[in-house]
Amino acid sequence: MRSYPTNSPQAAARIAALTVVADGDIGDAEIEWLDRLAVHEQLGLARHESCMRCWTLSAKTRRGRIDRARRRSRALGLAP
Repeated sequence: MRSYPTNSPQAAARIAALTVVADGDIGDAEIEWLDRLAVHEQLGLARHESCMRCWTLSAKTRRGRIDRARRRSRALGLAP
């Protein structure tokens, strides 16, 4: 996992991103929520910096689920 300086805007953005991708995906409503609350402004970040944290975590979450599913399939003899 990437580390950020303690109490930095980037670290706070990662925490906000974790709440957004907790269900494993980012929906339009969640992006609208971030915009409505102006989370990026409150953190002192550009909007794209805040969004990138969400997209990166979402991609890592999906990749992790796919990798776990492949390992389970192999363990059960369902995949090569």
